[in-house]
Amino acid sequence: MSKTHKCPTVTVHDTWHKEHEPILTINSGGMVVFETREVLDNQFNFHSTTEVISELGWDYVYPLSGPVYINGAKPDDTLAVEILNLKAKYLDY
Repeated sequence: MSKTHKCPTVTVHDTWHKEHEPILTINSGGMVVFETREVLDNQFNFHSTTEVISELGWDYVYPLSGPVYINGAKPDDTLAVEILNLKAKYLDY
């Protein structure tokens, strides 16, 4: 049985770039549980007014988790990823 890993939620970045250091290392066949932040990274919530939109830090939208390093994977390898479950977590504002 493959090991299940939990991806740390405190480390996020806002760009796709090969220079980001892996936040997790797994073996092929391992499972990873990701918990991601909402798209505006808590800059906007149910109590926000439309005035807040002009103050949003647009460079900090889409906070990303990862990357995950797969032991033994090489450049040009094709990785198969299967999403087993996806659910939205509603925050209490």
